[in-house]
Amino acid sequence: MAIKKVTALTWRRESYWTSTCSNPSGCVYRGNAWTRGAKEWNFGQFEEDILQAALFLMRKGFKEDNSRAMADPVKVSRVLVKMVNSQDDNGVLVGNWSGNYADGTAPTAWVGSVKILRQYMSTGKPVQYGQCWVFSCVTTTLCRALGIPCRTVTNFASAHDTDGSNCIEKYFRLNGNALEKADVSWSGDSVWNFHVWNEVWLSRPDLEPRGHYDGWQVIDATPQETSEGVYTCGPCPLVALKAGECGVKFDTGFVFAEVNADEVHWELLPGGGTRRLKVDKKSIGKFISTKIPDGKPYKLSEAPPRYDLQPLSEIRRLDITDLYKYPEGSEEERKAVLRAHQTANHPVPGTYETESVVEHMEYHLRHSQEVLIGDNLPLEFTATNTGSAEREIMLASIRVAPKAYTGETGRIFFEKKFSGEKIASGKTVSFKTVLTVADYLPNLMELAGLYIEATATVKQLGNEPPQSRIKTHDFRFRRPDLDVKGPQDGKARLGEPMQFVVSFTNPLPQALINCDISMESDAFEDIKDEHVPDVPAKAVFEKTFKLIPTRLKQHAVIFSFDCKTLKDIAGSATVTIEK
Repeated sequence: MAIKKVTALTWRRESYWTSTCSNPSGCVYRGNAWTRGAKEWNFGQFEEDILQAALFLMRKGFKEDNSRAMADPVKVSRVLVKMVNSQDDNGVLVGNWSGNYADGTAPTAWVGSVKILRQYMSTGKPVQYGQCWVFSCVTTTLCRALGIPCRTVTNFASAHDTDGSNCIEKYFRLNGNALEKADVSWSGDSVWNFHVWNEVWLSRPDLEPRGHYDGWQVIDATPQETSEGVYTCGPCPLVALKAGECGVKFDTGFVFAEVNADEVHWELLPGGGTRRLKVDKKSIGKFISTKIPDGKPYKLSEAPPRYDLQPLSEIRRLDITDLYKYPEGSEEERKAVLRAHQTANHPVPGTYETESVVEHMEYHLRHSQEVLIGDNLPLEFTATNTGSAEREIMLASIRVAPKAYTGETGRIFFEKKFSGEKIASGKTVSFKTVLTVADYLPNLMELAGLYIEATATVKQLGNEPPQSRIKTHDFRFRRPDLDVKGPQDGKARLGEPMQFVVSFTNPLPQALINCDISMESDAFEDIKDEHVPDVPAKAVFEKTFKLIPTRLKQHAVIFSFDCKTLKDIAGSATVTIEK
């Protein structure tokens, strides 16, 4: 018997239906490029009222006089993402990145789409609140309910190009001998730790040559920029993105910058004008991720292979970066970037002029990426003299600020300066400090991200001015997961009560206050969000739930714990329900 060889490409093609239409649960990836994690999600597209919600949004988005356009999946997907956000038509979700959610539900508290859509349909008002992963997961639910193959996709180190240059500009200025980041008025561009959108599988008869642009298309419901006057994005063919063809409909230039822009650092000169410091060609668009298309819940009742070697989030992750761009630095990738730059609306002059600066120093910023919130964070900045003559570092510093996942940074709350030091040719010096819990805990933004900046100013030979260089890192503290324990054998009987025990240990030296727990599943009646007692410092939280299964086969039960002090703790269990 002949054995069919399954390549990565045929596997993707033949399994996309199982993953992108029939799977009612999965996950969404978040974090940053170096500290990735998965949050389980109940899509619940087969739940009661969800198809009705999708059809209602379609009719509302297309208006009654344009119902024939509802037969076109390209137009349907474009209208659908417009209706998931509330910017133009009082759609499903209100976006909120302020950190203040007192009059609604924090985006981190949601673990599924069903409660959101049912609340929207019952009240007729946009639901408060969502951020990019919530917009994306609700879009996945609605597309799958309508039979459109759809998956939630995360782009780490995702650029937001606000000026149409197809590059991300960052500006710095000298303050004494130290190089510092300029205020945001110089550039509205940002690099998000991650951004979540969707892919839908469509044919594109509206594009020539016919068939060339069929396949996966990016759509994005997060209201970032307008497209043809409304807050929508896509569908944008991945084939066009990979080639840098930014003139192909829809919004290809904007999405291209998100995944493959070059990051350009400029120094603001005292007398006016700018000097280019560097072009980073590999920092944008990392580990583009979605859950593997196996039609199963994120967390299996049996431990998957290699679990002792890799975290579960990596075992269940499918890296699809190669669908968006050629290998970084390859000839094909550079051609795509330059092609995109040539068609940019507002290219910045001098971005790709030939570099003439000779570097004699090499710098590295080092720290662990596996630090749990509540632990100290050691930091190290090293400088190596790669030239033939002795060099002198006049000043070095390490500074830290809170950072939101959208790229917004708060004020510097930690700074360690180091005195000058001479470095012989071929030698390395190290500058070390420790960021303590007391330093960072009062200053964190939600999702526990940091902006770490290390600078060095080196005295040059002869009459040349000092040379300043800067290294920046994004960092995210790990948070504990909810431990959800169901039946020991992972099985339950339809209609018979079963027990789940939910627990975790508070890692902080202070109490968790204003705590709530919620749950979603496509096989159990969802419980109402419940307020629970404060959790003392370093104490264990544990609560038992009794649930009755209503649907056969294998299903996920997802819990979320949210509080004022420590947000976004989630976990799940998978059970097989039998008669």
